[in-house]
Amino acid sequence: MNDNEYMKKALALAAVAAENGDTPVGAVVVDNSTGEILGEGKNECEKSYSPLLHAEMIAIESASKKLKSWRLFNCTLYVTLEPCAMCTGAIINSRLSRVVFGAYDERAGACGSAFDLFSLTKTFTPQIKGGVCEAECKDILSGFFKTKRDKKRVKPELWDLYDEKRNPLSCTHIRGVPLKEGTFHTVIVVVTKNSDNRILITKRSRLKNNCPGYWECTTGSVLAGETSISGACRELMEETAIKRKKENFKLIKTIKMGSSFTDCYLLKTDVRKDEIKLQNRETEDYKWVDREEFEELQKKGIVFTPDSEQYEKIKDMIW
Repeated sequence: MNDNEYMKKALALAAVAAENGDTPVGAVVVDNSTGEILGEGKNECEKSYSPLLHAEMIAIESASKKLKSWRLFNCTLYVTLEPCAMCTGAIINSRLSRVVFGAYDERAGACGSAFDLFSLTKTFTPQIKGGVCEAECKDILSGFFKTKRDKKRVKPELWDLYDEKRNPLSCTHIRGVPLKEGTFHTVIVVVTKNSDNRILITKRSRLKNNCPGYWECTTGSVLAGETSISGACRELMEETAIKRKKENFKLIKTIKMGSSFTDCYLLKTDVRKDEIKLQNRETEDYKWVDREEFEELQKKGIVFTPDSEQYEKIKDMIW
């Protein structure tokens, strides 16, 4: 294989690191004579809580153990990002004959970008080649850090809290944190029903952690500072893009379930096909079903559990 092909192997390892939440850097050590990959590594600093577990360090150690020698005289290290000072020191100590990297690191690269550690040593200097598959190596890094920045920009979802009699507690709660015993928040369910006596259900995205691929009516939590009816309008619009005025929603029942007060709304309206636009990563399909079809989905166990429990309490009011 040539340099590009070995770098592709390192890129595949970098992708696994990204999936594990680590900076996407991958590395392989190759025997120059045989072309055999002797060691592989991917960043595992976050996974293992160690600042030492860079991809290069793991790949070098793996190759040394396979050869039963710390000297890697006739070997090449392929790594997707220019090595830092720590890894450059390991390269010098391991006597690697050649280093090939992908993306240049102007901030911390020790092979010439930020500084050149090899020029400072009198023990050993390998051949250096940078910029191999540079675009792909830069893309996986920039995509990873963009995703991290985007996540930081997302504000936490806040809920208003109530006591068991639904009196406001004048405080808010962050979604994802367990609620204190005796506190409740407001959830809404919107059953959208057309003139053919069919209700609209959507399929939960397969990217969701909870019940992916299950069917449900429009469901969601009311946000802090938002009224129940405003939450119903917002959730319907966010999940399906359907916009209707508040006066079109009829509150048919409030159900106290677990740590929530669930306000169930019935919306009688006809909806054009071009009105429905599903929310990315939230819903992936929709359909209109009659009572028999919905209850058949229930029997199959593919209706989102809270919806199924609430349905039993409001089905006569819907149909």
